[in-house]
Amino acid sequence: MTPDAALLLSQLEMLALQDDPQLSAVATLLDSIETSRDGQATTQQNDIWLHSRHAVQKETDRQLESLDLHSPDQVLVCIGAGLGHLIQRCLQQTGNSIIWIEIDLELLVKALGVHDFRSALTSGRLQIWHQGRISAANCLDAKEQLLDDCLNNVFKNRSNSDVRFYQHRASFRARPEYQRIAIQLSEWLNRKSVNQATLERFDRLWTHNLLRNLPALIQARPVRGLFDQFRGCEVILVGAGPSLADDCERIHALRKGRLLICVDTALHILIKRDLIPDIVVAVDPQGVNQYYLEAITRASMARIGAWLIDPCVNYHCLRHIPPERLFFFESPFRLFQTIKSAFQLEAGQLAYGGSVSTNCWDLALKLGARSILLFGQDLAFTRERAHSPGATLEERLSYQEHRFQRREQHNYHQLYALPRRTVPDLQGEATVCNDKLIIFQQWFQKQIPLALERGVQVFDLKASGARLMKTRSGDGPPEHPATKVPFSGKEWPEPSLSVDALAAFIRPNLAGLAQVEFVCAEARTLAAQNQAYLQSIQTGRQLNESYFQRLRDLNRCDAELRLEQDRIQIAGEMIQKTINAITAEAGTLPVNAEGDDGLEQHRINAASSVRLYTDLGLAFGELSRWLCRLEIQLNRTTPSANQAYCYYC
Repeated sequence: MTPDAALLLSQLEMLALQDDPQLSAVATLLDSIETSRDGQATTQQNDIWLHSRHAVQKETDRQLESLDLHSPDQVLVCIGAGLGHLIQRCLQQTGNSIIWIEIDLELLVKALGVHDFRSALTSGRLQIWHQGRISAANCLDAKEQLLDDCLNNVFKNRSNSDVRFYQHRASFRARPEYQRIAIQLSEWLNRKSVNQATLERFDRLWTHNLLRNLPALIQARPVRGLFDQFRGCEVILVGAGPSLADDCERIHALRKGRLLICVDTALHILIKRDLIPDIVVAVDPQGVNQYYLEAITRASMARIGAWLIDPCVNYHCLRHIPPERLFFFESPFRLFQTIKSAFQLEAGQLAYGGSVSTNCWDLALKLGARSILLFGQDLAFTRERAHSPGATLEERLSYQEHRFQRREQHNYHQLYALPRRTVPDLQGEATVCNDKLIIFQQWFQKQIPLALERGVQVFDLKASGARLMKTRSGDGPPEHPATKVPFSGKEWPEPSLSVDALAAFIRPNLAGLAQVEFVCAEARTLAAQNQAYLQSIQTGRQLNESYFQRLRDLNRCDAELRLEQDRIQIAGEMIQKTINAITAEAGTLPVNAEGDDGLEQHRINAASSVRLYTDLGLAFGELSRWLCRLEIQLNRTTPSANQAYCYYC
């Protein structure tokens, strides 16, 4: 196989690489390509042959068999491919789309001189992510973000089973840089899986909590009133890792003159050791989080400066929080964004990294901190423990355990809920964590350098746990800072919502929900009729006109629903599990309703439609009931401060 210079130049123009300064010696690159015994092109890099010197075709056949491509909807991601023999074979023998990630630009030039990918590049079946595209930015973080953005765009609305990865072993041996790309792809898939599992688990809970919390938010203040109010202060940021009990004595020594921010799960441990935080942050929507606050006395509650909540936090928690000390920040969910637009509400944003500790970190920066002292941020299962000694959940186990379910089993389930991973600890030894904790650790590893660039000092002073790079440890800062910014005596903004305005917002939305619920019921009936019809006929039979008329009626229902984008998106967030399941089962593109793409495909589409419209109707029904309950609560006589957010009121 002889390299073709004209073919190479044509494909370089398609990839906008014809003027790349790294490609000045194209002829020399093509001359380095050799021919194997079976007449195919091969080459070597760093004294390692990227393809067989004897039977390239046989080698390519083995690689193709190992891919296990069983559906044309799957996307093949090749991390390195040498001269592209496998890419060309896949394009010829499979119908799959391919993404080729190549960090060696010279090797890519050789491949483009050997194989003709022009038709695949034009049709979009083949995408080549080359070094210039991946490394368009100068800093490493920007390169990683660019690759993440590309992955998000390509794999949007795809399940993980639709993605197959192939690593060209010879390329990995020749250049270790490929391994970094493979690790980043693995991390991206882990984040996608964890995020998807979280959305499926809490889909309805977030919306329910937000609506139940609205009476309390009427009396709460936006967090933007706290921003820049503590410029120049030093912040102690306390997580709830297993080492927190060992950190409390050190926190006592450093507490004076510093702002103490903690997560709600650490509050009980701190108060038992007479450490009263200035700000407590709570974001978890789960009901179990109410237990972290139930054991706190009123006297201790009164000494806490402020409570900062996500609007979707579990509504039971707000029964324990004094409303005059309650602050809230923006939620990314569509229901809150709709309320924000209706009331021109500017609550203030905090970064989300998957954990309440990430919210605390961003809060400390926006308060104006000049240094951040980290405690309890283990990000690992230190000493094979899931919780710190004295944590509320561990104390609750004393009342729940029995001879078939001991507290040690609870700790075991926490440690083995996800596959175990290891990361370096403070002493450089391996400590156990899992994929979820690694996501949080990576978030901090990206944010810490950005804070250092802003002149913020970061001290990782926990007793044990995963190591956070680029942080200072050891003795830490002086015990008493030179300046102190007191929490008390500040003037905070007034609440942004009112009972009358919120009640006026609810009434038209109740009427709109009734209409879309009716449309969903009609669409579900039509889809169910089509499903029953398709189950009753045999393969090869011509579909009748009634079937296609019902499809046209379904299209009309879809058009009516698309006019209610806000409500559809709110309901869509409530049925994430259904949407993800349908996406995984039905592929990425629906079958053309007017065409004949096979009876089985029509049956799959009909079943998916029934499931989708059924769950959409249920979601709209739940929204209507929750809004009716909220309207009744708001129409009552103005409650007292302690009743405004009471679950039983």
